[in-house]
Amino acid sequence: MLVLYVYQNPERAWEFVQAREKVEGRNIPMHGFVNQYFAAREVVNRLKYEFGHAVTVDIFIKNHDGSTKSYHQNIQQIDTHIPETYDRASLERRLNSSRFE
Repeated sequence: MLVLYVYQNPERAWEFVQAREKVEGRNIPMHGFVNQYFAAREVVNRLKYEFGHAVTVDIFIKNHDGSTKSYHQNIQQIDTHIPETYDRASLERRLNSSRFE
């Protein structure tokens, strides 16, 4: 099984979510966005841990503009390549503050 984990800075990803809402009318609450941000990493790490070599995890890291920054194949843990710099509370604070900048 191949899992492709696509990462973009959560602040930039939130900007895209808000822009898509304006175009498509599809509302994603900030709390839901934050939960999914952390859950995706957690689930992929858990899959790799539990199933080992039966699961291949590749990471696609996007630049701020959405272009490809880097691609890592067959990684063991996301945090090795993308250290987490937020917890839920700090990410929500940052996303809330960016709405007023």
